Amino acid sequence: MHHPQLQLPTRERSTIPLVLAILASLSLLVAAALFPQTFPRLAIWPAAATLLAALGRLTLAVRDARRLVTEEVLARTDELTGLANRRKFVAALEEMRKSNTSRTDSVGVFIIDLDGFKDVNDTFGHETGDQLLKLLAHRLLDVLPRDALLARLGGDEFGVLLSGDERVFRLIGPEIHRASAAPMTINHEAVVVGASVGLAIAARGTFAPSDSLRRADIAMYHAKAVRSGYVEWQPDLDRRAPTKETNDFESLQGNLILYFQPIYQLSPRTLAAGEALIRMRDEIEGVLLPANFLKELSGHEYQLALYVLKEGCQYLRAWANTAFSIHINIEGQVLTNPLFVEDLQKIVRGAGVSLQQITFEITEKELLGKESVAHINELRALGIRIAIDDFGSGYSALSYLQKFQVDWIKLDQSLIAPLSVDPVDTRALEVVRATVELAARLEIHVVAEGVESERALTALNDLGVTHAQGFYLGPPVDAEQFGRSVVLPYS
Repeated sequence: MHHPQLQLPTRERSTIPLVLAILASLSLLVAAALFPQTFPRLAIWPAAATLLAALGRLTLAVRDARRLVTEEVLARTDELTGLANRRKFVAALEEMRKSNTSRTDSVGVFIIDLDGFKDVNDTFGHETGDQLLKLLAHRLLDVLPRDALLARLGGDEFGVLLSGDERVFRLIGPEIHRASAAPMTINHEAVVVGASVGLAIAARGTFAPSDSLRRADIAMYHAKAVRSGYVEWQPDLDRRAPTKETNDFESLQGNLILYFQPIYQLSPRTLAAGEALIRMRDEIEGVLLPANFLKELSGHEYQLALYVLKEGCQYLRAWANTAFSIHINIEGQVLTNPLFVEDLQKIVRGAGVSLQQITFEITEKELLGKESVAHINELRALGIRIAIDDFGSGYSALSYLQKFQVDWIKLDQSLIAPLSVDPVDTRALEVVRATVELAARLEIHVVAEGVESERALTALNDLGVTHAQGFYLGPPVDAEQFGRSVVLPYS
């Protein structure tokens, strides 16, 4: 991509007199050498002096020009990865807006943000984190078209700028996500991070760089919130853009509500647990899913986790069913918070419920390093149950069963969905069978997530899966309705 900012026209013009002086002096010296009788010796010395002075000044001018170009390049280059930096990325966006406004192709802006990168730094050290960023830069360059601009925007955030057919952008998006989320081997250690990718597409010549960056960032956050990996910006994602006035946990807490989705033991059919799911009331749009409001709570993840825990424990006490437990999703930054165990015990004691009635669901990407092992072991020693959520969605699922003592694994719905087709996908069947048999030998309970049909439920029963969850068995409902229609009949 051509960057006029790197041109130095003023500096180049200032060297023209020097070049002319050199040429004139050389001409005089050559003539003196060819016709010594014509040119007196005294006339040669001024020409030689002029030549040497001009050459010296030209050397300095060229050196200064090169230094300025080098400084300009460095100012637009990320020192760690060698990629473009944010400054160059924004400048390229602006240049694309100004140039070729009559063209009909589109502009695609991707924002890529790593999930769990802080845990890598905390667990393995910043040197490993730096190596990861370098490896990721090479991976992304391998999957991107040659005319794409890849930039490190800062920290663990990258940007991609493309021009062309928007259909191509949509094909590249999943490729970017796969390249970013695949495990990396660094110093003989397998390092796994997740990645969230947002895409914003605009018509060339009509888009505003700031809007494209903002939209790609919003899409990336929604990908992170719903754990989908990759999201393309749509206008409805803008409807709840956060503001400073609303980004306050206390002001939003009154609109938060807890939903529960039942988890059943399959044989005999018995209510075993409920997964707590956060929702938000909105006067205009009704009940909102997390993807539509979690950005407003950015920075308040710990307070949100404690809120869900408090509310969940209050409902546990109200339902007074000691055979029933609740499952709560816990992020790594909450799990490793030094205050968490103390706050957890206070909340549980205050509610008068048992720690054994609480299961924390932790995704694979949160299970990084010795620090996570220590925190999980501490929680299990208190009586908390631990479940690996979305088991089978990543690359290192089985290795975690070797590293961690857990009570449950929740089979990702990507493993369960093929069991609903006719005929049943035999490969998927065998994968689930092998996982169930391994879990049984390790005395780990198995929950199948995303059960959407009787066919899948029958297959899971035949495979020996003991617990299941999904819309076919029961959708998420608010806590009051869950207590009346789900918990009470089994009490």
